[in-house]
Amino acid sequence: MLIAPAVFAARAEPTESPLFFQATVVEDGGPCNYFLFEIERGKDEKEYAIVEWLGMEALEIGDRLLGRFEGGPEEIKNESRGTMMNMWVYDFYFSYGMAVDAFFKACHEAFGTPVSQDSPLNSPAGL
Repeated sequence: MLIAPAVFAARAEPTESPLFFQATVVEDGGPCNYFLFEIERGKDEKEYAIVEWLGMEALEIGDRLLGRFEGGPEEIKNESRGTMMNMWVYDFYFSYGMAVDAFFKACHEAFGTPVSQDSPLNSPAGL
């Protein structure tokens, strides 16, 4: 089971710069508090990250985020809602297929249940 510390170092609010990247929530783990983010690191460069939500404002699929997405504790700006939130970035630089497998495994190991009954992540092919 993945465990994240509750203490975060103070950080500057993310702004548009080369140090921060845009991301979109593409999958919601439901009760397991994990999300799959699609991160835009450059022109036509997309990668995926497994992120744990740490109990602040809930995320929704399609929310646009701004952060470093480099692993560990991170304060991320939800540009869709204009709020800041604490997240734990576990795995990043994944291809989509690798991310889906890791996302499903993280949710299953943390809670022993599938992501959701109708999620495409539960299909035999993984999608």
